[in-house]
Amino acid sequence: MPHDRPWTAEYLREAISVYSQSLPRSYQQNMADLFSGAAEAMAARSVPAELAEDWLIVTEYMTQAGIAIDRWLAAQKPESPAEEIPPPEIDDHTPSVAAGWAHPITLLPTSVSTTSSA
Repeated sequence: MPHDRPWTAEYLREAISVYSQSLPRSYQQNMADLFSGAAEAMAARSVPAELAEDWLIVTEYMTQAGIAIDRWLAAQKPESPAEEIPPPEIDDHTPSVAAGWAHPITLLPTSVSTTSSA
């Protein structure tokens, strides 16, 4: 599956086979929504002149990835709730991917308590 332009619809249609075999349906839907949302956000912004070519590539990737995933999911039978595996939760105790990296990523707690124990 080598491609010179991995941001194109053709490449992303082929990449779906990897997503479908390795990621739960709910996660794939989240990815499609995020890719589509990012493409919309980029389309609403001014393009810095020095990034024009790269901006177009990233926008096309985000757009085509969202479309490809949505079409793939629409063509598949829905999973029953018992088959659905939720994506893992990330909390303040989950080690960062960048552990040992010079600039580690600090994970924030997923919930914040608004009550005091006074």
